[in-house]
Amino acid sequence: MQKFKLTPEQIAEWKAAYGTFYKLTAETGEVCYIKDPVSSLKIMSAAMKSLNVSSIAFVQTILNNCFIGGDESIKTNE
Repeated sequence: MQKFKLTPEQIAEWKAAYGTFYKLTAETGEVCYIKDPVSSLKIMSAAMKSLNVSSIAFVQTILNNCFIGGDESIKTNE
């Protein structure tokens, strides 16, 4: 399992670039950070359309479009 370490410099950079961002932690301990999905109507529209397919598709759409850093495996491991 890969461990991502977020530095204070990275936090400052992401706050300047994205404003709000969130930390997501998988049950297995991997961590990733995503920008606020509500900040983009395009992302929210795509996520809502994917919700018609499944709740998993909704989450994947958010992860794929909002991922800004962390353990890449969190996007691919089930």
